Amino acid sequence: MATTQGVIEVGRQHSVPLLALILIWSTLSAWIVNRLIISPTRKLPGPWYTKLSTLFVKYHEFFGTKRQWIHDLHLRYGSTVRLAPNEVVFASPEAVKEIYVSKGGYAKTDVMRLFRQEGVT
Repeated sequence: MATTQGVIEVGRQHSVPLLALILIWSTLSAWIVNRLIISPTRKLPGPWYTKLSTLFVKYHEFFGTKRQWIHDLHLRYGSTVRLAPNEVVFASPEAVKEIYVSKGGYAKTDVMRLFRQEGVT
């Protein structure tokens, strides 16, 4: 009977780390599935690794190579390029007109209010 009790106690000791490992694994798996399969930017052209993280954008910003990196990506992938899971850049006059119109167009952050000119269409 003492040996069975010892086995049960050992099993309880390992259940908490096992549950933590399962929780971490399932969270990581859900995150990867979201970025690679469900994300609305998943079909946009760009390097595969830009689907996963913003670290690549931050790396190029830190070392001052972001402008050249984006230019090289446009040469390779075309006028629309995904830089990160939530960041896309466009290099066409049509996109500039559509995105940056002061009225209408796309939703803009509060920072864009600084550039609004009243009375100008």
